Amino acid sequence: MRGKGFRPSLLLLVLLIPAAAVQAQPPDCGVPPNGQPWGCELKPDAIPSITPNNGVLDTSFVMRERDLYVPVWTPNLCKSSYKVCSTDADCGGATGSCANAKTCSDSGKSCTQASDCSADAECVQTWGWQMQRLRPYGSPKNPSQPIKPSDPNDPNIRWGYPGPVLRARATTLKDPTQPPGPSNPVVTSGTRIKVKLYNYLPKQSYTEAMDCNPATYRACTGPLYCSNFLTGPSSTTCTQQSDCPAGYACLPFACGEDSDCKAAGSKCVTQPVPQHHPNCFHGDSVTNLHLHGTHVSPQAPQDFVLLNLFPFGSTGVPTNDPFYAVGFYQVDANPLPWNQAP
Repeated sequence: MRGKGFRPSLLLLVLLIPAAAVQAQPPDCGVPPNGQPWGCELKPDAIPSITPNNGVLDTSFVMRERDLYVPVWTPNLCKSSYKVCSTDADCGGATGSCANAKTCSDSGKSCTQASDCSADAECVQTWGWQMQRLRPYGSPKNPSQPIKPSDPNDPNIRWGYPGPVLRARATTLKDPTQPPGPSNPVVTSGTRIKVKLYNYLPKQSYTEAMDCNPATYRACTGPLYCSNFLTGPSSTTCTQQSDCPAGYACLPFACGEDSDCKAAGSKCVTQPVPQHHPNCFHGDSVTNLHLHGTHVSPQAPQDFVLLNLFPFGSTGVPTNDPFYAVGFYQVDANPLPWNQAP
C-alpha cells in the first residue's frame, strides 16, 4: 500500500505452492478484553484461509479506519483495561490498578523479581493489549458467503492483523522439471487470483492527493565539491559536472550544523527538493493492491501497481484515465504459471 503521512496497512499474499507451509501459531490468551495479559500469551482471532474454487480464488477486501486491539510488549499494564501505565493514577484510580506485567514462568503468578518465583523458575515479561486506530483490510470470515462492503458492522467481515492467507497453486506439468510443450502437457492449471478491493477510507480530493510532500536536505552554502558516493566529497571544488572526474558528482557539501562547512563564511541551511507526481508518495487514502512475487502481468487489471484507487466520495478524480479508480477496483490475475516460485 502507499500513501502520504499516515499510510494504510500492508496485506501479505501468501502463496502456498504446492502444499501448505506450517504457520507459526500466534500466542494464546484470548481476544481482548476477555483475555488477561498476565500468566499466559495472547491469541488473536483465527486467521481465515481463503482457498480457490474450481481453480479461481475469488474474494473481496475492504479498507476502513478501525479501532483495534493490538498486542504490545510492555512492562506495565492496567489490569482492568490493559492500558499501558506506570502508576495506578494512569488507570483511572479506583477503576484499575497498574500491574507489572511479569509472571513466574512456572505458575503465572505475578512477579517483579526472580525471588518471587520458585527456585527453578524465572520472572519473565509477557504481552498486553493496546487499542490503536489503524487502517486494516476487512476480509470475509466465511469466504463462501458474500460480504457487504458498505456496512462497517457486517458480521461476516473480519478486521485485524495479519490479513487472510490466500492459498494458491502454480500450474503443474507432466514433467515439473521441464517447460511446457507437446510432450509435456499441463496437468492442472494454476490458480487465477481475483480480488475486488473496496476503499472506504476518508474521502480525498484529487488536487489534495496529488500535492506531494515537500522534501528537504541540509547543505552548506558556498562552493560545490566533486563528491563520490563511496568516499564522500573531495577537496576539489566545481561549478558543473564536467569539472569532476568520472565517478564524481558536483554537489553541495552535506552538513548538520554550521561547523560542518569547510569554506569560510559558509552556513548549513535547509534546501528544498522539488517533487512532482508521480515521483513521490501521494494521497493519505489513495491505495492499491500488489501481488508481490507473483509471475503475472503488470498490466491492468492484473498486478497493476500504477493504479490509484481513491476512496468512495472523492472528488476531481479523472474518470476516463486507466490509472485512476474511485471506490473499488477488480484485480483479476492470470493463472499462476508452472515456474511460479513458492
